[in-house]
Amino acid sequence: MSLPLLNRGLKPVPARPERILQFGGGNFLRGFADWVVHVMNEKLDYNAGIVVVQSVSQNGVRQYNEQEGLYTLLLTGIREGKASRQINLIDCVQRSLSAKYDFEAFLAVARQESLQLVFSNTTENGIVLD
Repeated sequence: MSLPLLNRGLKPVPARPERILQFGGGNFLRGFADWVVHVMNEKLDYNAGIVVVQSVSQNGVRQYNEQEGLYTLLLTGIREGKASRQINLIDCVQRSLSAKYDFEAFLAVARQESLQLVFSNTTENGIVLD
């Protein structure tokens, strides 16, 4: 069974100002940092969008952008002593770009006056001495 790609037409969500530049699109940043921003947007009206910059794989950039930055996060655990399962549509990622192939676009994001935060969780594969 093939599921349709998520997109902002299928599930309308607001476009948000690009306030956060994030280096890396791995599981930790998606499952923790981006989720925290998502919750802040929903509960505190933070209204922050994230631009994900990837240095290793053009495939990751394509995957983010094909779904317009949307992805599903499943939280499982114990809440108030009972098993809990929560499905979240994370919508704070606005787009992704490649530092290698879209360097000027990356610099343009870094120069935006609206930029407030930089997140980084780059592994040794993403850091190259040139």
